[in-house]
Amino acid sequence: MFSMSIIFLMLATTSSFNMPTPGRVGTGILKLNAKKKGKSSGKPAKGGMAWALYFKVNPYESTALRALVESAASCYQTRTGKLLHKDLVGVADLPKALWSSPVALIVVRNNDGSETKEGPPLVLYANRAGLEVLRVAQPDKNFDKVIDQRPIGLRLPSSMPESSSQFESSYTKKLLVRGDESPDVTVPSAARWLVQKAAMKDGMLAMETSGLAYAFSEWHEDDSSNDLGYVICRPGGVREVPEPPPLSPEELEAAVTAQAAHVRTLKEEEGLAKGDPKLDAAVKELLRLKSEWAAATES
Repeated sequence: MFSMSIIFLMLATTSSFNMPTPGRVGTGILKLNAKKKGKSSGKPAKGGMAWALYFKVNPYESTALRALVESAASCYQTRTGKLLHKDLVGVADLPKALWSSPVALIVVRNNDGSETKEGPPLVLYANRAGLEVLRVAQPDKNFDKVIDQRPIGLRLPSSMPESSSQFESSYTKKLLVRGDESPDVTVPSAARWLVQKAAMKDGMLAMETSGLAYAFSEWHEDDSSNDLGYVICRPGGVREVPEPPPLSPEELEAAVTAQAAHVRTLKEEEGLAKGDPKLDAAVKELLRLKSEWAAATES
């Protein structure tokens, strides 16, 4: 009897040292690595309660976020008669498809977006492209750094003016201002709309607002290396230097006059003749400008 008591005491003591340490419940997905037979990773394996506490759910798997995304997409389609993106036609799982769609979707709420008054708005949801706009590295892993957070520098209003409709098609806004060395982000043309759903209020059916959604396919980041001062960004890390806007007929006429004077200077003052590379290049540019001027004045 005494021996059995000693054995039970030893087992209980050993078990107490193997209890999992509680952790923080996250919102992402946990990668499970299978243990190879005969090999050890050198790290303690998480199991039981520890595994459950560290488990993270992807935004497109979360029941609450799936409902929010479906509501946002439905409200957009109701007000425009279109889907958020052509890639979403006929998809079986809309929240999952929209997560990786090449259109940024961000849903916010709670304040007017003014950092000086109430701070940044609360981000209810952002898909992979939206997280890219907000400069989240590895968005499939680190989405919880933005979702259900108030990102520093985010300037998106979370409400629409009372005088406006519930939908706006070409909204322009400086979206992100960090104040550090990272460039500011501007949205040149975003759709924004109220995300609403039917709910019972005081015994009556009414529309309840869940948040304000923003959707756009490109954004601008400040860049002083070109004349226009920004680069065009698109989902997937695409960055393009914008082309300068076309010159007006008056500007083209002035450019033709200036280039013609330059050609005369090369001939009369520098004594260059046909066949000289410098003169030939100047004449070619003059002919190009004359052609553009003629086309602009004809139209």
